[in-house]
Amino acid sequence: MIENPYELLSVFLGLVLLSVWLDSRFKWASKISPVVMILFFAGLVSNIGLITDRSAFYDQVAGFTVPFAVCLILFTVNLKDLRRFGVTLLAAFRVACIGTIIGVLTAGLLLNTELVKVLGAESWKLAGPFTGTYTGGSLNFFAMWNGLEIGNPDLFAAANAVDNLAIFPLFMVWVFAPALLGKFYPLSPFWGVIETDAEAAEIETKKPELRICLDDAPKGR
Repeated sequence: MIENPYELLSVFLGLVLLSVWLDSRFKWASKISPVVMILFFAGLVSNIGLITDRSAFYDQVAGFTVPFAVCLILFTVNLKDLRRFGVTLLAAFRVACIGTIIGVLTAGLLLNTELVKVLGAESWKLAGPFTGTYTGGSLNFFAMWNGLEIGNPDLFAAANAVDNLAIFPLFMVWVFAPALLGKFYPLSPFWGVIETDAEAAEIETKKPELRICLDDAPKGR
């Protein structure tokens, strides 16, 4: 079993490289998304005992990468696109968030008896990470777990495993549902390409014109 931090880092980087390579090499992999493959491979190597499931290295990596990833996401925000699609995207996001909150609260109330056995009076804290992960991804899961000071490494591993097991079928739905729904609902003109892409496409498809200068043409005798 691999426990050395440098060896663990090598394994993680290898899994990322493998997932990105599969995504760029095979059409079926490009439909799944590198993120899903990384989660799958990481869970696989952990469950077969190739790497340790508990290490201080994990906490150190999470403490650094979570804030960095949040900043990186914000750096890539295109305000021009946000101005064009912001209202529609925010409306869709609100609907998704409301559905997530209702689902988490319902599950928490129905299973509170079992959750109390694990966390006692603080069983309500489990609703935070699960709400966060389904409204903003795994970064929110880690951030909410640390912010609520839940601790308990064993419970964290179990909750994270449940999150990954639940997210795989959801990812499959999210990946294939748009293509399936696209057969019944045509794409709205509202969701066209942005101007820069349209201009680039026009430049690429524009054919050179053949022009003949009469002044340079040979004159008959």
